[in-house]
Amino acid sequence: SLLLDSMGKQLEQQKLKSETLTAQIVAQQRHAEEIKTQASAALASKMETLETKANADLASLRTDLALALDEHEALKSHLMRLQVSKQEESISKEASWAQCEMLSKKL
Repeated sequence: SLLLDSMGKQLEQQKLKSETLTAQIVAQQRHAEEIKTQASAALASKMETLETKANADLASLRTDLALALDEHEALKSHLMRLQVSKQEESISKEASWAQCEMLSKKL
């Protein structure tokens, strides 16, 4: 009977240890889930922040590109006007030389 009582107490102690370990495991699992949830929320927040910044950077780049294209068109237009002006000047000089030649032949 003494042996049975001793074995019963050991069994009870093992049962308590088992329950304690099970409770600790459950608590650790809950804690791990909380950490996982927090990490997921932090990651989602960071991704949203990065996406917002990327969109702002993209909008800025589009604006810069539009300005650069406008400047390119303005420079191209200015160059065309300079070329036309130079051609007109050249034609004017040729006409002047032609007039000079005609006048010199008359003289």
